Amino acid sequence: MVQTSITTKINILNEEYLRADSQIVDYKEYLQQASQLLVNKFKQRTPVVELINTRSFSIDSLLAHLWQQIVSDFEQQLSLVAVGGYGRGELHPHSDIDLLILYPNRLSGFEESIQQFITMLWDVGLDIGHSVRSLKDCKNLANNDISIATNLLESRNIAGNTDLFLNMKELTGPKQIWSGKSFFEAKYQEQRNRHLKFQKTSYSLEPNIKKSPGTLRDIQLIGWVAQRHFHVNNLKQLIKMGFLTTTEFMTIKKCEDFLWRVRFALHIAAGRAEDRLLFDHQKPVAEMLGMKDGEYLTDVERMMKRYYRVVKTIRELNDMLLQHFSETILGYDTDHKITELDDDFQIHGQQIEIRHENVFRDNPACLLKLFLHLADHPALRGVRAPTLRRIIIDRELINNDVFRSKNKNKDLFLQLLRHPHGIGKPFVLMKRYGVLKAYLPSYARILGQMQYDLFHIYTVDEHTLFVMDNLATFSESKSEEVFPLCTKVIKQVKKKELLYLSGLFHDIGKGQGGDHSDIGADIALDFCHNHRLNDDDSELVSWLVKNHLVMSRTAQRKDITDPDVINQFAQIMGTTERLNNLYLLTVADIRATSPNIWNNWKDSLLKNLYQLTYQALDRGLENPKKSDEAIDEAKNQVMQILKRKRISSNAIKKLWAYCKDDYFIRTSVERIAWQTEEIINHDKSGPLISLYRQQDTDATEVFVYMPKHANYFTLITTLLYEKNLSIQDASLHSTNDGFILGSFVILETDGHPINSERRLQSIKKNLSINLKKPDNQFRHLKRRTPHRYSHFDIKTKVKFTLSENGKRTLMELDALDKPGLLARIGQAFRQLDVELHSAKVVTLGEKVEDIFSITNHKEKPLESLDEQKQLRELICKYVESEHPENIQKSTNEKRKNDD
Repeated sequence: MVQTSITTKINILNEEYLRADSQIVDYKEYLQQASQLLVNKFKQRTPVVELINTRSFSIDSLLAHLWQQIVSDFEQQLSLVAVGGYGRGELHPHSDIDLLILYPNRLSGFEESIQQFITMLWDVGLDIGHSVRSLKDCKNLANNDISIATNLLESRNIAGNTDLFLNMKELTGPKQIWSGKSFFEAKYQEQRNRHLKFQKTSYSLEPNIKKSPGTLRDIQLIGWVAQRHFHVNNLKQLIKMGFLTTTEFMTIKKCEDFLWRVRFALHIAAGRAEDRLLFDHQKPVAEMLGMKDGEYLTDVERMMKRYYRVVKTIRELNDMLLQHFSETILGYDTDHKITELDDDFQIHGQQIEIRHENVFRDNPACLLKLFLHLADHPALRGVRAPTLRRIIIDRELINNDVFRSKNKNKDLFLQLLRHPHGIGKPFVLMKRYGVLKAYLPSYARILGQMQYDLFHIYTVDEHTLFVMDNLATFSESKSEEVFPLCTKVIKQVKKKELLYLSGLFHDIGKGQGGDHSDIGADIALDFCHNHRLNDDDSELVSWLVKNHLVMSRTAQRKDITDPDVINQFAQIMGTTERLNNLYLLTVADIRATSPNIWNNWKDSLLKNLYQLTYQALDRGLENPKKSDEAIDEAKNQVMQILKRKRISSNAIKKLWAYCKDDYFIRTSVERIAWQTEEIINHDKSGPLISLYRQQDTDATEVFVYMPKHANYFTLITTLLYEKNLSIQDASLHSTNDGFILGSFVILETDGHPINSERRLQSIKKNLSINLKKPDNQFRHLKRRTPHRYSHFDIKTKVKFTLSENGKRTLMELDALDKPGLLARIGQAFRQLDVELHSAKVVTLGEKVEDIFSITNHKEKPLESLDEQKQLRELICKYVESEHPENIQKSTNEKRKNDD
């Protein structure tokens, strides 16, 4: 090891603590002192490669010393070997210390000494992974397990018999097991499987910096193959062999250095071995790396943006090198047919390649043309390695206004969007190989742009590609079963390229300050005009970008059973063309946010909003459905349904006589029919509790009919929360004879339906027992806010507006998602005699954006500023308190004192 100022200090520690008479306490102090030295040096910006090598050196020193103290009598019969990352000499603060104790093929009385040695390592506080194996064991195990073979490949001897170690290296070498070819094939497949586990994306917002695509493991794979097949000890030697250029080698080392720095800081921040860059650790890691807040981006966002750009670069070079290796090791460049496509491109085997190395320099437009050829030949595996290298070198040729100003180049880009196979592999590769960002500067700005929340799990650029891919999937026959309405609607879209452009630009304004929808709409409009789209097409793309969140917000935050809401939304749409495109974009956008966020409940909300709006547009915006008409239509349809079930029309009319008009306006026909039947058949022995599985949403609806009580909403939401359920929607209607009809749509907390009949019965029983005693006090919610939420500074905001019909107040709540949030809100309503009529629950990761339709106790809107201020202050108290039950106590005590 090269002597540095740090190793000099480690040597001083060696002399002080690693003595013949040293005790366990001395060894522990040695480790503590060495670790603290490295942490201090890291914070002083010492090159990280020195630090990880020095940590390995310090561990080598301790292990060699202890080996000499304990196992010296058997030194010639045993070998102490470092394997894995420790074998490479790369130890971060809490990296595993993987050891192999090697012995000849027969045990010979050294077992007790080995046990004493291992026990000592644990006693001094080392986190080791160890194995004790014979030469024969090593060969057999490595032959059966590629991971073991890889660990032994990068092993080195620390102490003991060197000849024994070299014998092991020979027995597990490529001449004995795992030839260079078989090793490469196994490791290449291992990488494919690993990438698949991470959904083939490098852009998760909480990435694994060791195993995600484009991270340290991808660099290590290149080194392993180079060592196994080409017999070189480091990547630099690949330059002489023609696999790497000097620039590419320096790029890899620079990227590796950044990831090492992140990992070193991550271990310090976590206080343990940790490779997941979780939200909990991102802030302290960014600070240790010296990141500062910028004009629009925080220190964390700046760090993550650099991280994503680094892993993108690694992935490019990994793709290129592994293809090179494939051609050299597996012979993919021989015995394959050459098919000429034009003067510039040809198909070589199953890949496309340029016909000479100056293709892109002679005609930079070929950088776009290549992806059109890929679209024309969707069966091709991709781009050959020499061509990929030229793409990486020459892509900047199109990163200028002169290239972008030429109409033939603009037409090439639009041709790809119009091509039936253009969205998918061609567009993904265009993005991965940096051609998209070179052509589209606005896209380059969002490359690696994270969104610091728990709702979006991908970067903006990766999310954008997922949206476009979702849009393209709707045209495929395989989507008919999963997305029947989408596949039907997209057939009505005449120019799909406009839809794809709206997907490309919908989030492009993020990270620039201001409303990203407005910023993106302006960028999209400029692009469309610049690319000579006509005014109508340009306006449609810009409108879709500007309004891409409107349909989702309306469906999830407004009462879409209200004709006024539908009419207002239809006014915004204006035409069925806009509605069709926005519906498709909205579904694609939500599905691309996170694999787990889409469910049948959201599908049903959007589908219903689409269908109701389509009917309103078909009817004519100048002729909206009136309330009286809607009520009569609903009643007639329900009567027909219940008549078939032979339910007395007199009983129905008697019940409905007490129901207010609002119930028939804001409740679906199916729900009115079900609830009416349940109430008429109820034996009146107590509260009516009925559970119903909605066929179109898979959600469970809980219907409660009981005498009106002030504690009603708070108690029900608390009981449902204690059952670990997620309330998606709530509607409450009071009757003229003092009853309440309440519907609560529930799912499991992970968004999945409740599938257990036993669980459903338990929910019903719990509600039945407790609602018989509605005077029970507000229950203490035992669960605390998840720790990871503490990293998000979300202020509680309460905003009041008048409903569309002017009869209610809409209270919008933005807040951190606290345990039992709806129960807290209900308690505030109860204290101030506020009537709740409906609640729309929207959870976005750590944040909620809920809408409550309320009136005062006289069923009038909260028009007084004093009323609104009082409610706002109380809501904030309940939401932000860790002990909301104490608020009620203090309020009661205050009232007593006032009395």
